[in-house]
Amino acid sequence: GTEQAEMFGSSFLRSLLFTRQAHVHIRNTRHVEKVLQNMAAGGREKLRVISDFDQTLSGYMQNGKKILTSIELFQPANLPGFQVHEKEIKEIYMHYAPKLLSATSVDEKAILLSENLLKMTDVYVAAKLSRPTMFSVIQNTDLPLRTGCSSFMDILHKNKVPILIFSAGIGDVIGVTLEKAKLVYPNCEVVANFMKFDDEGYLVGWHDPLIFDVNKNKAVLNESYFRKAPERTNVLLLGDSLNDLQMADGVPGMENILKIGYLNGKDEMMPKYMKSFDVVLVNDESMDVAKAVLKQVIDFPNGGSQSPL
Repeated sequence: GTEQAEMFGSSFLRSLLFTRQAHVHIRNTRHVEKVLQNMAAGGREKLRVISDFDQTLSGYMQNGKKILTSIELFQPANLPGFQVHEKEIKEIYMHYAPKLLSATSVDEKAILLSENLLKMTDVYVAAKLSRPTMFSVIQNTDLPLRTGCSSFMDILHKNKVPILIFSAGIGDVIGVTLEKAKLVYPNCEVVANFMKFDDEGYLVGWHDPLIFDVNKNKAVLNESYFRKAPERTNVLLLGDSLNDLQMADGVPGMENILKIGYLNGKDEMMPKYMKSFDVVLVNDESMDVAKAVLKQVIDFPNGGSQSPL
């Protein structure tokens, strides 16, 4: 057991480091080796995945253009007939931007972000944004997922490994994006901001709680989510922001966590990412590294033949 796991840990790490050397950065190889060994020994029965959505499962750039986030889709410029409200929305944003910069506590920031979002939402509510309008925009906008995201989700589904997509973005957008990609699976749960419509199909607000980057942790996540599978104490965490590191805070009895961070075109953040994530991927538009980790964990204890990849 352990001897095999140790051999696996270092040889796997070597393959990760050398095959994709240019953009895979690992600060503490010994620590990553140890975590990988432990996760491999635990196998798929102990594994859970917690991932951000925007610019983590969805891509960052395509053909030299930045890919929209689920929140950006909600801007007036992207909503037919709502361009007239652009100035109004911008003024709300400009009112809150300096306050957010000077806010010191997480609670203060969350309150300001809530006020900002609700004021913007009021504009759409008054302008009668309807569910059909919103959903046709989502349906007709391409939010490309990272290369290999479909097979990553398929492997999780076939091996009954739960994935929590934990996002401060718009859940309705994420849901339709997954539907379009045929990736709606029972092992996948989306926790994000979902729109609330009245009986006539007009937007009236959001379902509580509101989720922002600053409070994307157990504060807004129903405790029962992790209680459903208490044996899954090994976590593969994927994110593109330092705030994503708190997504696994609510996992009870967590034994091992491997934190993979996508650094999307913000080179000046490299030292902070290196300090906080176990593996940093620089301008990587694929899910290759996450898939490699997943396959090793799923294949290792039972031999590859038994796990449906």
